[in-house]
Amino acid sequence: MAALAPRPGAPRPPPALTDAAAAVLARAILASPPEAGPALLASDGAGGGRALEGWLRVAGGRSLEEVVGLPAARALGRARRGGAAAALTSLALSTHTVPAFLTADARRAARVVALAVAAADEACAMAGDVSDLEGAAAAAAAASAAWAAGAPPPPGSTGPDGLGGDGDDAVFAARVGRAASDPLRRADAVGGLAALVRALAQALPGGADALIRAAEEVGARGALAERVVQALCGGGGGQERGGGQQMM
Repeated sequence: MAALAPRPGAPRPPPALTDAAAAVLARAILASPPEAGPALLASDGAGGGRALEGWLRVAGGRSLEEVVGLPAARALGRARRGGAAAALTSLALSTHTVPAFLTADARRAARVVALAVAAADEACAMAGDVSDLEGAAAAAAAASAAWAAGAPPPPGSTGPDGLGGDGDDAVFAARVGRAASDPLRRADAVGGLAALVRALAQALPGGADALIRAAEEVGARGALAERVVQALCGGGGGQERGGGQQMM
């Protein structure tokens, strides 16, 4: 059966947000002036609500590879969650008023907090990801210098890039350069969590009670609500538990 054509003039659904687009959006918000950030989401025709929903789905999801524990997939997942949490925290704190798309729905606000909790819990592991990348960069640079000087190649190296000699050097160099200049590296996931919770609690129509109730509905076994209360009481630091909060 042929697919029905959309009714003329009917609004088209926004395109699905991909991992790559979510990463670009996070870094664009972090690198933009404070007043420009909300406009990047609010251009979705629904005041930013639809864009935020799509972003939360992408950032909070976990691939099968990450679930089974593949190191590269876990590192990518941490970067995705960390970037989204840092950007959303920046949106909530960098303007005089918290954008309406963050506070129009208490459950949505709780999901934003859940993402920030995951980023805070994974902050140490994410710092390790960056350190590993920089260490590998140093090894690759040493291998390249050895090849250029005509020295014997390092053990396991088959090319002047120290990574196999098939052009991986350019890709690797780009990854290292991006890691070194990434605005995400300046984000304080642990301190940002407490500030985000307080800002949302003040801006929500129902205040802190509304955020706590929504966190009880969104977070598994009341754990998210407990973290909200901790943040409101001056705590809310990261806890390395390997997975952060799961969003329902």
